Amino acid sequence: MKTPYTERYVRCYERTGASHSLLLDLETGNYQVQAADTTQTIRVGFPTDMQYMMNRNTTSGDMSGYGYDYLQNIAGYTGWKYEYVEGEWTELWNLFLNGEIDLLEDVSYTEERAEKMWFSSKSIGTEVYRLYVLANNTEVTSSNYRETLEGKTIGVTKDTYQEELLRQWVEDENIDCTVKGYASDSTRNELLGEGRLDAIVEIETAAHSTWTEIAEVGSSDFYIALSKDREDLLEDLNNAIDNIMEINPQYNEELYLKYLSTANISKKLSDTESEWIAQHDEIKVGIFDAQEELDVENVIKTLLKEVLNQLGLKDISISCIVYTSLDEMDEDLQEGKIDVMYPTFDELSLNEKKGISIVAEIEPVKISGVIPEGTSIDKAQKVGIIDSGLIQHYINTYYPNAEIVYYEDEGELLDAVMSNEVDAVFAEGITPSKVSSSSYNDSALSIIGNSRTYYKCMGVKQGNAGLLMLLERGVNQIDSEYIESLVDDNTRIQVQFSWEDFYKEHGGQITKWLIIGALIVILLIVIFFKVRGKKLLRISQTDTLTKILNRSGEQLIRDKMKQNIGGMFCLIDVDRFKWFNDSYGHDAGDQVLIEIAKGLTKVFRMDDILIRLGGDEFAVFVPCVVDEKMAQPILERLVKEIEAIQCEAVENNPIQISVGVAFFHPNDKIEFEGLYKKADEACYEGKKQEGCSYKVR
Repeated sequence: MKTPYTERYVRCYERTGASHSLLLDLETGNYQVQAADTTQTIRVGFPTDMQYMMNRNTTSGDMSGYGYDYLQNIAGYTGWKYEYVEGEWTELWNLFLNGEIDLLEDVSYTEERAEKMWFSSKSIGTEVYRLYVLANNTEVTSSNYRETLEGKTIGVTKDTYQEELLRQWVEDENIDCTVKGYASDSTRNELLGEGRLDAIVEIETAAHSTWTEIAEVGSSDFYIALSKDREDLLEDLNNAIDNIMEINPQYNEELYLKYLSTANISKKLSDTESEWIAQHDEIKVGIFDAQEELDVENVIKTLLKEVLNQLGLKDISISCIVYTSLDEMDEDLQEGKIDVMYPTFDELSLNEKKGISIVAEIEPVKISGVIPEGTSIDKAQKVGIIDSGLIQHYINTYYPNAEIVYYEDEGELLDAVMSNEVDAVFAEGITPSKVSSSSYNDSALSIIGNSRTYYKCMGVKQGNAGLLMLLERGVNQIDSEYIESLVDDNTRIQVQFSWEDFYKEHGGQITKWLIIGALIVILLIVIFFKVRGKKLLRISQTDTLTKILNRSGEQLIRDKMKQNIGGMFCLIDVDRFKWFNDSYGHDAGDQVLIEIAKGLTKVFRMDDILIRLGGDEFAVFVPCVVDEKMAQPILERLVKEIEAIQCEAVENNPIQISVGVAFFHPNDKIEFEGLYKKADEACYEGKKQEGCSYKVR
């Protein structure tokens, strides 16, 4: 039976797992599939302070997490439906012990707990618990933590296995310190950030990048736990986990890589990195840019700027040198003329020969080969390539007996294979469209692929430990999709087109398309003038300074009133506006109005009617808000938003407003002018108060 306390946390999210059982007749060999019982609804704890375990996208409502994925896989075998009970871990733990939740994931096993609940027969993962301090904390050190923790206060989430481990660890290490338990991770973390705690214990996968690890406190396997009165679920749970492990023995490891292997690396720099920074105010980058499709220089500079920004190193500049020779760039890296080179490749044996360490996979490299149609690449004795870097390494690896001939560009390569100068050619990114272009149409060439994909990376001279650590630390602070997006945004789309080829292929359809095109043009012209008219009308109704509706918006409010739609009408007046103009000039006054308009647009919705009436006076009509109780949260948010404005044009002097509020109710016998008058009178009364204020009439 659910208590009112339970209902506070229940959210209407259910997921159903498709489930079937296989019935096999051993004598006849016949089998049939039966749907499993899908009527079981399991109340599951949803810890809102453990997003790696259970998380919900606030926009789409989609759910994810280590525990969520596990439960959905279990539902596939059991047919369970889930009712999620949200709350912080300590709240859920109490509900679970009271029998108000059926199932809780991420529970460490102890003999004492085993008397109060049922554990799955197999663990679903392993957690490591570590002690952390803020990165700028120099009092507590990992090399001498026993002494430097003396007299300190360590925070931990109470009623957790972490707390048990910490108290035992402190006793075993004979450290004279204070251990305090807190109801939630968020409270504990806030106190650490405010300096009211010296250290905390946390699962390594939930650590923040602003923390530094001091010591490992312990580790434990974690399980799915069932309430003591839900023993009826235990067999199905264990069978489902057994099935998962049988089908995919690496399932736990896969979930770990997906959700738990991204533990944040501290932003605190090592002595080695700090020493390198002290000796350098610039990172010199060498770039071999032979690509037409990608703006390589912008990709690398943007990435390095983001790396430095993540580490708070905004005073280090980045300069680029573009090379036309990979060999020359390699030499300059070894001689210290540049600090970083791009590209090198994720081929360790190749980089060992060059004395290079790689950083960050940036571009995938797909090597393509071209041979005359009807021939075999295995019989190629002479192959053509462009550069002597990765592709030469590729040829030496996969075609060790082939003679290599070097060419300047793809055009020369294709000419060479077409004229039988070589048996095959290899280059990066040769596509069928290039091979079948007009110059090679009749040559009957075929494209072959390679056995693996390489990646282009940045390279640092081996032994340059300070810079290598710095770049690795910064890259690991960046989301994995950032680099992919950066490459996509800087890729130039190359289109090769020949009118002659096009006419040959599509000559019979050109006339038809010309007629259709002419009709489309006429239609577009009509649409253009309609859209232009609407745009001009919109411009005429927009205040040029604040970009919100001008006084013409009054008519929209009158229309709402005629439609008998109730709402709140606010008249907003800027306090001390004349003083701003007199003290700082009219440009500064205009900036004040702009900042206020920005604040108003944050508070009010798209369907609210927001107007600048003129001068320092604004108005807004909020449909369906018809009494002070409904209005109060909106007005308080408005006051808070305006008070938070920082306007440099007026030297950050406080910006204040007075708001007069009047309500229009359906069937009220009042015109807009009457509504305006009531709000104006309220606004006048509000001006008698100090600071931002609102008055309701």
